[in-house]
Amino acid sequence: MSRTRKIAIWVLSLLLGIPLLLLLAFPLISLLAVEPKYENFAAMHPRSEANYTAEIEGAQPKVACGGTAGKYNWGEQTRVYQSLNGVWEVAEGALDDVVPSLFEYKAPVPGLLNAAFPAIDNVGQVDPARDAFWYRRSFDAPDQASATALLCLGKAKYGVRAWLNGKLLGEHYGAFTLAEFDLSKAIQWGANNELIVRLGAERSQIPAFIPAGQDHEKTHWIPGIWDDVNLLYTGEQTVVRVKVETDIHGGEAVVFTTLHNNADDAVTIEISQAIQEWRSGEAGGEQVSERLKLTAGETRTVRHSLQLAEAKLWTLEDPFLYVLDTSISVAGKSVDDRATRFGFREVQWKSGSEKGFYLNGEKVFLRGSNIALHRFEEDPLAGALAWNESWVRKLLTTYPKDYHWNMLRTSLGRLPNFWYDIADEQGLLIDDEFAYWTLVFPRGKEAKNNHLDDVHLEWSIIELEKEFTSWIQENWNHPAIALWSASNETVDMKSTEVIERVRHLDATRQWENGGWQKPHSEGDPIEDHPYIFAANFNPMTEILGLSAKGIEALDENDGQPIPPTNLLGMTYPSNDHPHIINEYGWLWLNRDGTPTKLTENVYDMLLGDAGSPETRREAYAYLHAGLTGFWRAKRGYQGVQHFTYLSHSKPGTGFTSDNFIDLENLVMEPRWHEYHRNVWSPVAVYIDQWADNYKRGGRSDVPLIMINDLPDPVNGTVELIIASPAGEVLSRSELLKVRLEGLGQQVLKLRLEIPDVPEFVLFARLHYGESLSKSMVDRRKLGLAHPGVAIADLPDA
Repeated sequence: MSRTRKIAIWVLSLLLGIPLLLLLAFPLISLLAVEPKYENFAAMHPRSEANYTAEIEGAQPKVACGGTAGKYNWGEQTRVYQSLNGVWEVAEGALDDVVPSLFEYKAPVPGLLNAAFPAIDNVGQVDPARDAFWYRRSFDAPDQASATALLCLGKAKYGVRAWLNGKLLGEHYGAFTLAEFDLSKAIQWGANNELIVRLGAERSQIPAFIPAGQDHEKTHWIPGIWDDVNLLYTGEQTVVRVKVETDIHGGEAVVFTTLHNNADDAVTIEISQAIQEWRSGEAGGEQVSERLKLTAGETRTVRHSLQLAEAKLWTLEDPFLYVLDTSISVAGKSVDDRATRFGFREVQWKSGSEKGFYLNGEKVFLRGSNIALHRFEEDPLAGALAWNESWVRKLLTTYPKDYHWNMLRTSLGRLPNFWYDIADEQGLLIDDEFAYWTLVFPRGKEAKNNHLDDVHLEWSIIELEKEFTSWIQENWNHPAIALWSASNETVDMKSTEVIERVRHLDATRQWENGGWQKPHSEGDPIEDHPYIFAANFNPMTEILGLSAKGIEALDENDGQPIPPTNLLGMTYPSNDHPHIINEYGWLWLNRDGTPTKLTENVYDMLLGDAGSPETRREAYAYLHAGLTGFWRAKRGYQGVQHFTYLSHSKPGTGFTSDNFIDLENLVMEPRWHEYHRNVWSPVAVYIDQWADNYKRGGRSDVPLIMINDLPDPVNGTVELIIASPAGEVLSRSELLKVRLEGLGQQVLKLRLEIPDVPEFVLFARLHYGESLSKSMVDRRKLGLAHPGVAIADLPDA
């Protein structure tokens, strides 16, 4: 190693090494705690008292907007949607009320301004050229006036102010929630209308107390109207929102319908509810109706129960869906209706001896990954891909099925609504997380676009509650959503407080809160991020002359959760709670095979001078598959999720990345794909030893762990095979018949002859299923120069 490089490592260690080692030492510190207890660490993130209860009125839906209606009309007959999706004109300008005279750009809606044409320079960062972006488009209104006319603007960053025909409609600052504007005083029926929407040019253009998202690994806060935009025309009495809760044991759908009377006089309405199967359109159960009186301007929520003769459950294998038709009429004439798609299912997390995740009363081990969509928007190739339905459907169906995934986490920010619709249809569970990530150490008032700023310190609890309320109300009918997640790695106590404020809105799901705070309620899951390569390949390792343990460190790890903690000794009782790993690895590579900013030192220590795109990709695939197999086999966690399936890739500046090599066509890096379509098998074998202490020319008992994630018993066979790196079989054990109980784990040893060669590959192969038609393989590279040495796949025979 050169003198210059050693000096650079010393400097980097002083700046980053000690804080990183302390951060990664949390589990060790927790073991030294004499009296584990939960402490309030709000003092670590002192809130701004001036902003803590600050509020802007906003435009949360109060009349009729909500959900995905308009893009997917599930059957409305009375209310009419007019889509304003498409290409809009865009201008740069000031954050005032003066509309620019020149609109020189065009941009897709929904989408972000990274997809504008011509391209906008420095989009998403502070730029003296502008404080705001202005969107413009026109539409022809129907000839016949409607009693209620609304603009339903899906989601927009950062801060909406809207005008129709020059008249101000209102403003809305939530970056992750839908806005509703009344058009009645501005719309020109039977004529062409001009709609103007002004957005802040980036995050710093909105008040500091607005919770517009926090991600320490983003450098661009790209604005745009990023969900569907619709006009809604309907009657004077409206269905504001509908919530369907299902009783899978009694076959009953309990419906909560919020109604609003927009009239100046009281009115008697009749509300009717009916259920039909989504795909077939066949009636699904009884119909109920009720007459009630609404006073002038009244909003009221009513409850109805509908019985199904034979409720078909929404499951991972058969995600069966229903549609609830809600209609209201006055004097026999329909004035509004709403179609709500839902599934009959029950989700629950349990603590104690039964701890785990349960779907419809059956325990499910979770396997999956993450979608970091709001990082992905920074990717130079992202464009408008996230709003291309065929691309998104392929993303959510192909590789998740290949890898046997059943859950994805929306890391640091929710998705456009149609993504959840696709997940509902595919039987893919979602861990829905808000864009809320705080580090342990407050970093003060740094530049707004610096990835280390702490904008959350200024967030208003009132605005957080409004954002969380709208988020839940907009998404609560998606059967795919298995839990709400308030934050990621957060010790800012506002995330706990906001859970307290909104939990009553949805009794059907539980909450996770980033893993660094006490679970809010019994049974709530705890997430964990055991990044062993960050700990073992830190710059301080070399400086201190320590041995840089790689994946061999797993031999000293029992795979069980360690009580959460932080540097000041915060711990809390957690052993009884279900745990899920939704980040691990610390092995990211950019799509071109170069290390990210977080993994340069890792690959230097793993591969030395042999580092190249090819060796790094092989090492990544091999080691990450090994970590996956370990965490799954030890059964300490109820779920294991890779980080990350979709993210940005920014060579030279990015911290993490996904594993695609062709983003537009969604082509996964071949070695990563080969290893991971194998290691995620629901029935799997794991070689429970990484150290190479096999005596050449002798016999060894190899420790194995086999697991069965399926609910029913599985019969199979397991064998050990030793082959040369080129694929020549050198030794083979007996073929052992095994039986794995449903959701079971089996530990055993299998003996085989070790060939007298310095380097070889040890394979454990498991066949299972009907006629033993399914198989999976675990691998260990032994005696090889480094983990990036390519090896041949095991022959079929």
